[in-house]
Amino acid sequence: MDTSAAHDDRRRRSTITNLLRLLEENRRFLNSTISRTRRQIAALGLARSQALLEGLVALEDAGRADVCGVLHRAVVETWLLSMYILLKPVPDEEILEELEGERVRRARTLLKHTSDETLAKSLDEYLELRPDIKPVSLDYQRIAADVAALCKAQGLSEHTDPKAIYDVYRQLSDNNIHVNLGTLLRHGKSDDQAWSLAPNPRSFIGWETTHAAKLTAFLAWHVFQAFNVVGWQEFRGVFTDLVSWYASIGVDPQDRP
Repeated sequence: MDTSAAHDDRRRRSTITNLLRLLEENRRFLNSTISRTRRQIAALGLARSQALLEGLVALEDAGRADVCGVLHRAVVETWLLSMYILLKPVPDEEILEELEGERVRRARTLLKHTSDETLAKSLDEYLELRPDIKPVSLDYQRIAADVAALCKAQGLSEHTDPKAIYDVYRQLSDNNIHVNLGTLLRHGKSDDQAWSLAPNPRSFIGWETTHAAKLTAFLAWHVFQAFNVVGWQEFRGVFTDLVSWYASIGVDPQDRP
């Protein structure tokens, strides 16, 4: 790595470290009454994103870029759902019922393939209390379109292309989560005579960790703003720093797979 590239990488990692520090220092402000459950669930999404980002940093430090995409995809999915929960202009009850319906669908699907008596009893008891909850499936292509429209409606210039957002989600799913010949070949190399195992591949500019950090900073900006925490501007600043870092190395900072 040349001197300029090393400096750029130090700047990148310093910004991500700063983001994680800010999240840890300010998480004590993310508390709500039961009447504000909707925004609290978005905050739980941010807590999950923080944990996943910490895992990405550890994987990057271990030289395991070959599996960073697994956690990266989880960050993208968490970001999509959390932004949808936070910004969708519908009554809180409608969002919460959709989430509960998806939870019921997942439980019923699991019970088709297992004999988990504890889960079955828990589901029955829940549906006795909430017979109005119907199973629903979350459509992430629709959610990506909704999030893009919501960002655009708020006058934001970032994350307004639904196809770009969904393409990242879909390609990370196909190339990292689901095992196929492509994911397996990543771990091998061959010539005309023989096969061997490949060394751990390097990540392109730490793309997985950096993109996950950018999404996490964006989510933190909007979650802390929803909680009326004065320091939300710091997260907007981190997001801007990451966007400018992309620009400084000649890479499009918008969502790209």
